Amino acid sequence: MRTLTKKYQISFFAITLIIVCWCSGCRSANSLLPQEDVVRTPFENADWRFENPQLWKKVDHGVTLWKTKPSLYPFRRPYQVAYLRTPTFLKEFDLKAEVKATSDINRKGRDIIVVFGYQSPMRFYYIHLSNDNSVEYHNGVFVVNHGDRKRIDDQGLSSQVPAMIVDQEWHTVHVMRDATGHLQVSLDDQLLFTATDLTIPSGYIGFGSFDDTGSIRNIRLALQ
Repeated sequence: MRTLTKKYQISFFAITLIIVCWCSGCRSANSLLPQEDVVRTPFENADWRFENPQLWKKVDHGVTLWKTKPSLYPFRRPYQVAYLRTPTFLKEFDLKAEVKATSDINRKGRDIIVVFGYQSPMRFYYIHLSNDNSVEYHNGVFVVNHGDRKRIDDQGLSSQVPAMIVDQEWHTVHVMRDATGHLQVSLDDQLLFTATDLTIPSGYIGFGSFDDTGSIRNIRLALQ
């Protein structure tokens, strides 16, 4: 009987040891996940900053540009911009968000923009999405660097670049940038633009428009 009891004690100890080691291994594996490299989503209580605060409203999981005003800048750049003040400037990132244009769908040239590399009102990149694809400065990737915006995407003005955001529905935009400055932009899982540029190596991400209204929500941002 003592021998049998001793065997059970040894078996119980072995099983306990296995469980402890297994759990410890799980904790070790989980601790290797890059949790510190993922900005919390969907940005509850996010630190949004606005070039023109009176034009914007904070909403659940995002912001809305509900009003517009004329540009005060001496050169051509989007007039209304909001940016998300993350702990540091972002160089490499993987951004997904839902965007919506809310101005009249019959207004030709209505647009929304997605901002990245934002360092100041004079220095940032933006992705232009418009229902008009007939103009050189519509539907593309642009850089503002203390002067008029310049187009930098590989596609250029092309009949292959479709008119976009032609309704008032939510659309998913996906932007990826790596350390070389290479950029990929997709809308609703369709690849739209590529570009490679390091004029501005890093900055904040954001949203806005030239002179239309719109919204952004459900931002998911992973740092590379």
